[in-house]
Amino acid sequence: MAFVRIDDEGTPQPITLSEIRKLASSRSPVPPAEVLAALSIHKVKKPQRPDLAWDEDGALGPIEWDGAKATRSWTVTKVKEAAQNARKAERLDQVRRGIALRVLASDWTQVDDSGLTAGQKAAWATWRAALRALYTAVDPFSVDWPNPPAAGRAEFIIRLQALREG
Repeated sequence: MAFVRIDDEGTPQPITLSEIRKLASSRSPVPPAEVLAALSIHKVKKPQRPDLAWDEDGALGPIEWDGAKATRSWTVTKVKEAAQNARKAERLDQVRRGIALRVLASDWTQVDDSGLTAGQKAAWATWRAALRALYTAVDPFSVDWPNPPAAGRAEFIIRLQALREG
């Protein structure tokens, strides 16, 4: 547990227990809450950064003094937004890798000696185009993956597994 004292300009300053005891003229381990309040001293958890502190509500943020009470000006919401954006970026990378693997595993369908008919090659080409369209997917958490064509699907799955493992 740490303490801050709001100075005359309204800026929170760290203060030690020994300094508090001197100000409060007290020998008790921690002066009562009303004494602390009268001295503009607030309990906070030890800060991770000098300008941030965990307040008694468990929220992270800089402590500001409005003349009557200490408040935080930055809320956990921003931390949550940053975490969500990071998860979205990570999932988007996963989707892009999945697209690239599927296209790579189906390259064989577009060569002349693949053993597929012209119609089957066209179906695979359409499927590959649908995969590439997923690069611009808005929500990477709800990707509607297209199903590969039936002709050559077994070969595609074998190649996809080999790419994933290797």
